[in-house]
Amino acid sequence: MDYEDPNVIHEQRLIVHAFDNDRVHITAAELTVRLLDVNDNFPQCEGYPNTIQVAETIAINSTLLQIICVDNDLEKPNNVLNYKMNPLDEFSAKKFTLKGNTIISGPTALDYDDMEFAGMQFRHILLIDVSDSGTPSLTTTVTVIVRVTRVNEFDPNPSTNVFEVFENSPVDSLVGTAKFTDIDWPFNNMKFTFAGGDYGNPAKFYIEPDTGIIKVRDTLDFEKKNTYSITVEAIDLNNDVEADPLKQRKNLALVTINILNVNDEPPVCSPAHYEKIIYSTRKIPALKLQCSDKDS
Repeated sequence: MDYEDPNVIHEQRLIVHAFDNDRVHITAAELTVRLLDVNDNFPQCEGYPNTIQVAETIAINSTLLQIICVDNDLEKPNNVLNYKMNPLDEFSAKKFTLKGNTIISGPTALDYDDMEFAGMQFRHILLIDVSDSGTPSLTTTVTVIVRVTRVNEFDPNPSTNVFEVFENSPVDSLVGTAKFTDIDWPFNNMKFTFAGGDYGNPAKFYIEPDTGIIKVRDTLDFEKKNTYSITVEAIDLNNDVEADPLKQRKNLALVTINILNVNDEPPVCSPAHYEKIIYSTRKIPALKLQCSDKDS
């Protein structure tokens, strides 16, 4: 007997006849048989586990997914469904709310740019318990995977860049590293280039595009020039789900390079050679040397 089978009659009236042995006397009684519903059907949810994909910038209180389930029991409360969310971790618990059978974002915003979230493969796993109201209650667990996609939200943030290098430093000597921070994941993934300023003619310095390391390119001379001001541009890379260069973010920083003096110039006298005959009776100076040193 299946209460949910449309071919099964829920109530039947039976007429029962009773006879004596000679069948002289007879009587009839009416018997009503009612089939009662039993909570024997688990909630049924189609299409699960379900994977949805949302951007990290989605607004709080946005509707993400509606859980669609049915219970084949025909009568209340056996077919009245209740929904409860059980995130697998506390990190996910703060990101989603279940209202009825609808998952919404919040109370805290999604964030792709998080080291802990990277360890979770940038996905939240939610377990939704769908229970009927029968006695005893029957429960089906639905798995919902929320994949979060990254959005390039932040410009590279420059820091103060002041470096010093000795004037006798050989070519390829390290000057310093242009300092920028980018809090979009992957963190600090940028390329660097000189965007302007005074870096000598011919250029006295070059920058490694992958690291931002600045090195000596040509001979330096404190006595000719002791300060260089260079504009460095940082452009972020791979911070958006789409490989769109128009969504790249950039920023500029001023790099100051101070050249340090080294005692590398000998004194120079003029004239370089002088010869004169003087007598032993001379009482006044014979010569005043005119000498200079280019080292400051």
